Amino acid sequence: MTEPLMRVEGLRKTFKTSRWPAPPLRTVAIDDVSLEVHAGEAVGIAGESGSGKSTLISAMCGLVSPDAGRVLLHGKELHHKGRFDRRAWQQLQLVFQDPYTSLNPSMTIEENVAEPVRWWKGASRKEAIATAREMLDLVGLGSGMIARRPGQLSGGQRQRVSIARALATEPELVFLDESVSALDVSIQAQILELLLRLREERNLTYVLVSHDISVLRLVCDRVVVMQRGRVVEERPSAELTVEGVTEDYTRQLLEAVPTITPAVLH
Repeated sequence: MTEPLMRVEGLRKTFKTSRWPAPPLRTVAIDDVSLEVHAGEAVGIAGESGSGKSTLISAMCGLVSPDAGRVLLHGKELHHKGRFDRRAWQQLQLVFQDPYTSLNPSMTIEENVAEPVRWWKGASRKEAIATAREMLDLVGLGSGMIARRPGQLSGGQRQRVSIARALATEPELVFLDESVSALDVSIQAQILELLLRLREERNLTYVLVSHDISVLRLVCDRVVVMQRGRVVEERPSAELTVEGVTEDYTRQLLEAVPTITPAVLH
């Protein structure tokens, strides 16, 4: 077995909410979580709202500092004395659930995609614009779209811009946090098909978060199931069936959502 691209070891995170004059409320978001992500694979993280899955990937990509445990990229620890190795952000990108709030509404979509190329890769404006146009074309948004602003696009088009922006810096690992959950079913299918195609064409590594386990089963090689901040089951996607899982919680997730079949994607 090759060294994983990213390894998470014993990660813990507790949030404290002030309730003055009452004692503060402590919420355990992730509790002793360990997992591995290998280059070229897609790993899904499933669970209901509040299960800790979004906090977990926030810690993995440096948006949240864990209380304990380690996150390693190529064997190098990313969190050190409460600080995240910012150089790692050149290899990591995150696609958020709401594409409108993650894009600058005053910029054109071309400028939105070009901006991180200039910041992270030190490219000239001309080089960054060329990369942005290439990425927008890659996700199916042609030259007629580049001068538009995010508010002039549909939800599915904005999410395509977010994906193009994430890929523009050539990251090693892309996190997608509920990136299709707010979209209509037909648009979800288009975005999922896009993710599958881009992964094959560019040998991408994904970590996808969703409460919809059927989406993860379709896109991912392996799915990690979380409940109350802990990993309760981890299985290859092919084994994620009502009959094939061992945990009642995983079985409930499978039974609770409509199934998206591969036929929807064609």
